[in-house]
Amino acid sequence: MIHYNVTADEIRGKLFLDAGRDMNIIFARQDREGITVDDALVDYLTAKISENSIGLVSIDPWVAATGINENDNVAMNAAVGAVRSVCDVTDCAASLVHHIRKGNGDDANVDSIRGAGSLLGAARAARVINRVSMEDAMKLGVSETEALGIFRVDDGKSNMAPPAAKAVFRRMVGVQLPNKEYVGVATEYSMPDLFDGVNAKDAMKVQRDVGQAAQRGEFMRQNPQAKQWVGNVVAEALGLDADKKHEKAKVNAIVKKWIETDVLRIEREKDLRTGRDVPVVVVGEWITGDEVGQ
Repeated sequence: MIHYNVTADEIRGKLFLDAGRDMNIIFARQDREGITVDDALVDYLTAKISENSIGLVSIDPWVAATGINENDNVAMNAAVGAVRSVCDVTDCAASLVHHIRKGNGDDANVDSIRGAGSLLGAARAARVINRVSMEDAMKLGVSETEALGIFRVDDGKSNMAPPAAKAVFRRMVGVQLPNKEYVGVATEYSMPDLFDGVNAKDAMKVQRDVGQAAQRGEFMRQNPQAKQWVGNVVAEALGLDADKKHEKAKVNAIVKKWIETDVLRIEREKDLRTGRDVPVVVVGEWITGDEVGQ
């Protein structure tokens, strides 16, 4: 509310919160006798949702709203079925926030959900959230400070609509409360494209500079640690500062992409100092004047 300048009057009667302390929200339980759905809870929620014209119910985390073995497909289906019955009667939507298995650093996908797969089968749509690493953000020229808190939201499943054409990004920002504590707030975020502001004329200039250096016997290197790093030429052509960590990361990513697309090329030349063949960066397929509109 502080971040988005939302007043209490704007949400009064529209937002309802329950921490689960005063009300025991357990849709289904499982014991030796079998699986039991809490019909009284279903009836209570149905009445309250209808009474207050609630359009969306979010349960976070879902695991805390059940007393079942989350690996049991039958039990999970019964618990989700209880929520679905509330939605059917009230015409509201329900969002169940569920955890994923540890992925050893790999990005999560819809199959990464913890426990029974029947949870996914019962859902109309599923969204998967992955954190964007600082390294990946900086490769696109995002500063170290801005790179903190960026995450990606992907369509994991969509029964009612086509998948999103592009990933949706969000960024958490810290908002200070009156008691001086900070709370994270999700904000809209647009991840920059690697080649924003870069055109064929820029690539042609880099090719010309790299080619002229090669004619002088000053071969460029791909390694950013090298004195003759080709990224210095790229940075100068694009107006970037290779001394800034995030801009250097972006330059390095552009160099790699241009090598992949044959704007630049890796060949081997003899090092006059050591007498050994070493990999150097040279011009790939030359960009023509027609391609840059000259």
